[in-house]
Amino acid sequence: MRKIRSLRSADGPDYDHYHYYDNDHHHHYYHDNYNYNYHNDDYHYKYEQYDKQYDKHYVDVTNMETSDKRTYRNYVGGNYLMNGFWQLEKLVSQGLFSRHRVLDIGCGSLRAGRYIAMYVNKGNYHGVEPNMWLVEGALKQDLGEDWLKLHRVTISDSEHFEASLNRRFNYVLANSIATHAPRKMVEELMQKIASQMESTGVAFLTYNDSSSDYQGNDWKYPGAVGYRFKTMKSIAESCGLEVTSKEPSKANSVQTWLVLKRIKT
Repeated sequence: MRKIRSLRSADGPDYDHYHYYDNDHHHHYYHDNYNYNYHNDDYHYKYEQYDKQYDKHYVDVTNMETSDKRTYRNYVGGNYLMNGFWQLEKLVSQGLFSRHRVLDIGCGSLRAGRYIAMYVNKGNYHGVEPNMWLVEGALKQDLGEDWLKLHRVTISDSEHFEASLNRRFNYVLANSIATHAPRKMVEELMQKIASQMESTGVAFLTYNDSSSDYQGNDWKYPGAVGYRFKTMKSIAESCGLEVTSKEPSKANSVQTWLVLKRIKT
């Protein structure tokens, strides 16, 4: 398996030097105030500064009474940066190379996109997000207004999981969508994943594994919904997809990752 590791750079204690190794490129980049320790083969990570400091001020959206407490960060949950990096790790574990095209459905405030866009070649990361204020907040507060241009990133404003590009993707990411969605929306999500994924592509979807299926018709957020694995597998198969792996989420103990590929005919 290819390694993702970070080394402390000579620039001082508030910088980490990230090395991404694949067969195409050798990537280097820096992140301010984000001390990140990688412990060899066990993939154990320890965050020290940024997420810890942020989580002191984290406001749980489930307890929000007014929308003025919502920010582009706390709206998508805690462990903000680590969660995004873990999503990149998930993609790399399934063979992501810099030449591949990635579709991030529900990209939110680019918590994963900020890493994926730097890992793949320019123009190979595309996001889909109906709440564009999340993207705008990340650009204004974190990444800079030129970030999209720098990495040739495109973001589609869509409530139906559709990219605005006439292309297929090698990898599709759908984190924390089925965890809040009624069945009809989960079915639409699976259909759009299948229609936008290359024949040899891989998709990653999180859901809350439950002993019963959510019966409502509404999007639940704040809050969450669950489905039986049997139900998720059935929906996937009806869309021409097969579940090749079921794994617990490192970022959220409640959520489960499904790895999806096209059913071979």
